Amino acid sequence: MKKYIATLKRFNDFQGDSSREELLHFALVHFAILGAFLFLDFAVEHLFFNKVIDTVSGLYIVGTMLPCVALVVRRFKSIKNRS
Repeated sequence: MKKYIATLKRFNDFQGDSSREELLHFALVHFAILGAFLFLDFAVEHLFFNKVIDTVSGLYIVGTMLPCVALVVRRFKSIKNRS
């Protein structure tokens, strides 16, 4: 989880490199959180809580979009530098 938070903190860092491990760790945690939101969305039948879960998951997706793009750009740069 520390690596996931460290990646989120580097949201505006499009310079440098990212390792394959950093990308895979971020992807696993990210999809686990999205899976938890999806599970809660189907498990909760109350209309108000469904709207809350949808709003929170939407904010999470929008909030992690820039760190995801920055991570992928850094990873592409590190792949380019290897060859």
